[in-house]
Amino acid sequence: MSDFWQQVRQSFGPVIRGSKYSMEVMAEGLRRQGAMQKLAARIRILNRERGQLVRTVGKKVYSLHTRGQVRNQDVLSDCLRIDETAQEIEGLRDQIEDLRRQAAAGEELVVDIEDETPLTEDAKGEAGAVELPAEQPPEPAREELAAGVESEVEMAKEEEGAAEPPEEQTVQPWMRE
Repeated sequence: MSDFWQQVRQSFGPVIRGSKYSMEVMAEGLRRQGAMQKLAARIRILNRERGQLVRTVGKKVYSLHTRGQVRNQDVLSDCLRIDETAQEIEGLRDQIEDLRRQAAAGEELVVDIEDETPLTEDAKGEAGAVELPAEQPPEPAREELAAGVESEVEMAKEEEGAAEPPEEQTVQPWMRE
């Protein structure tokens, strides 16, 4: 019996030693990966903090601009662009409100047509009018338009109020497959 166990030990000894070495290498790799994850998490936190500070500084600079205290031409041009963007947004909101009022009042959206040529031809090849069925289904587009416009306005308001930009995702070499 002793010879049998000696043979087993001799046969499986290298396998066991190799497995032990492989496990140690794998454990070291997992330790490194964990350390990199902690560092990457800290980087994300610091990036968020930096972004918040940049936004705060930007708000302060823009506040100075509204008081006429910005003299740096680079900063001043950016502040003026912010003003232009705000005016454009306001104009778009006014257009949305006009469309919403038209939808609520039941006004038809009519456009002038310059070309009065019929769109279809009858069976004889002559231009003619297309007869529509007597009963027309209700136009859901107007209701959907109003609902869609409201949701777009709400989304735009939420985007304006969003304090944080999307997180930056850093891809580490060990993350790639």
